Amino acid sequence: MGRGRHTVNLVAERRGTSDAPRLFIVCAHLDSLNSAGDSNARAPGANDNASGCASLVAMAHMLLNQRLLHDVRFILFGGEEQGRLGSKHYVDGLGREDRERISGVVNLDMVANLKTSRPSVIFEGDDVSQGVMDALVRAAATYTSLQTYVSLCSTSSDHASFIRERLPAVGAFEGQGDVSEDQRHRESDTPERLDFLLHREITVSVLVWLAEQVLGLEGRSVPGRIGRTTP
Repeated sequence: MGRGRHTVNLVAERRGTSDAPRLFIVCAHLDSLNSAGDSNARAPGANDNASGCASLVAMAHMLLNQRLLHDVRFILFGGEEQGRLGSKHYVDGLGREDRERISGVVNLDMVANLKTSRPSVIFEGDDVSQGVMDALVRAAATYTSLQTYVSLCSTSSDHASFIRERLPAVGAFEGQGDVSEDQRHRESDTPERLDFLLHREITVSVLVWLAEQVLGLEGRSVPGRIGRTTP
């Protein structure tokens, strides 16, 4: 980061049993920001982005005792609010082998503020990530009651760092609307403003996608315990 400050990425990996394992990544950003500009201002970041971090940890926990076919990395990025510094650094450092193995990246960012009259999720990507978006929409339709939207705009949040390198990445966000006031980058982004049913549903939709991939279950139902998880 600028002005002599530092940030960190936290990476955890589970290896699969395949002789030629594909690589899947789930990520979220750790940092929060208060746009008031005062360096001492509180930035609780409950939705932006403790909600995404909590989803990631819940997914890692649910897969803990599952035998994986393919590799999965769970990454908590630093420096997202300063211009995706952590994810840019990570992607720039990827070796050729990992780049060729990456088959899907999902980034969770702001997934617990109910902004629409019907709970909804938006999956944001690019043409390179169309297959991942389609699979996420199917998972949400099958395992949740979420209304789903897709967007081919990928300029915000950490998934954009992967798409910049033509890697299949998607951002998962709460649906956008005007039912509740947007509290991001404010001192008022606190837990009591969150909708935990929405958070659960978005988490489940991404978890199901991930389980289908790393367990080799494409076209088959995921284990019931995973489909019913509550983060």
